[in-house]
Amino acid sequence: MKSLTKQNILLIPLLIFTSCNSPDYTLSAINTAELAVDARCSMDGPKDPQVLPKWAPLPLALPDSCLKGIEINDQAFATPLTFNSLDPLGSQDRTLELDYATYLAPNNMKITGVNADGSTYLLFNSCVLQTWLLGNPSTTYPRVRPCEGSIRDFRLHLKGGTTALIFEPTSDSPYYIRVLGLCDFDLSSVPVTPTRPATLRLTTDRSTSPLEGTTLPNGKEACPESANIQ
Repeated sequence: MKSLTKQNILLIPLLIFTSCNSPDYTLSAINTAELAVDARCSMDGPKDPQVLPKWAPLPLALPDSCLKGIEINDQAFATPLTFNSLDPLGSQDRTLELDYATYLAPNNMKITGVNADGSTYLLFNSCVLQTWLLGNPSTTYPRVRPCEGSIRDFRLHLKGGTTALIFEPTSDSPYYIRVLGLCDFDLSSVPVTPTRPATLRLTTDRSTSPLEGTTLPNGKEACPESANIQ
């Protein structure tokens, strides 16, 4: 009988979070990549939520010179957001850093890359991931980055020669997304200071949530430990 390695011992308790009718997701970089482009999102019919605890932070992938990106917080869009590459030949090949929160209900969020020949590929397609046990604690204007316990991080492969990125947040329930590494794209249409109650804004750093350790107007703790998925 083989002895258990330290890695195997660590993975055993994680398997209890895998739904019996879902793919076998353990918490590794490989499986977060599978969650980033979830095959179930292309299937018809209802889908069970994927409820996973926060995994260990993934390695940083970007130099400080390419941290430009966007934050979207509870923003609904009549049409998808499209950002074109600054170079007509497209982007450099790089890894994007994405942070995502859905709180109580999964959201349908899709990010598509467009190649020079017009073909497309998926960088992110999530429709079943639930990340917290409460709603969005950022209820005042402007929306801010939510509690760190509600956020899941991903690393997305941006293919060299990508001429456009299309963001399609299509769900009505609250969500948050931050994507860094968009230095090859024209973000001039993205406001630095948001003009709506919900938030679309330009960002250039890896700042954490300002809600940590604070109290909401109703007197409750903004980021209670009890809301984190264990």
